[in-house]
Amino acid sequence: FVPYVDDVLEAARKIQNFQYDISDYRGALTIGAPESMLCFRLPALLKRLHRQAPHVDLRLRSLTSRDVVTALHEDTVDIGFVYSVHEKDREQLDFRAFESSPAHFYASPSVAMRCPDMKTSRQTVADITRVATPMPGEIRALLDDYLSKKEITFDNTIELRSTQTIINLIENDMGVALLPDFAVQDRVTRKALAVVPSEKIHVRSFCGTRKNKWHIPAMTLFFDVLSEYKDTADSC
Repeated sequence: FVPYVDDVLEAARKIQNFQYDISDYRGALTIGAPESMLCFRLPALLKRLHRQAPHVDLRLRSLTSRDVVTALHEDTVDIGFVYSVHEKDREQLDFRAFESSPAHFYASPSVAMRCPDMKTSRQTVADITRVATPMPGEIRALLDDYLSKKEITFDNTIELRSTQTIINLIENDMGVALLPDFAVQDRVTRKALAVVPSEKIHVRSFCGTRKNKWHIPAMTLFFDVLSEYKDTADSC
């Protein structure tokens, strides 16, 4: 019985949305996300949204995950993507799982050849620089937690906020960095970057809004596109 109810509700939703054609999708939609997602994961999703709603103004904000949560609370972004959700965040915000992505340590091929593998515990890496975002940051927290558990230390660290600049640095032999695979797939394919062996690491991401926030048609469309995008990605 329940599946039939779900089918009826889905059909009703489609009928409701059918009243909107392209000309009805107007206004502005503000989306906040960490730079790594904004640069390397969301463009394909945003392209689909723009194709269906070309008259909607997209306002994109590059923020840390915690700043995204703050912006959602303050209602300065409509939709936010984050790498982690604290239980208290759910009191006023609704979050849904976006994806779980593998992450690895990456370096240029020449640095990767002489870099100790990150599987070996209780070691000090003396000749390779760790390149990372500063705290607070979820990727940095993953990195610190992994190194702490493995009892791996680095003599030198370069810290900077920009994921794109981190990638450029390690591509130019400046060190090793923990990055989501989706951020460097093209460079790995071109052999500009190489994987430094490590244990399995995954970074989870979520999409959130304020509870009881009124959804303009463009916002409803965004979540429809997001659902279709995830279905396509899951089937690949």
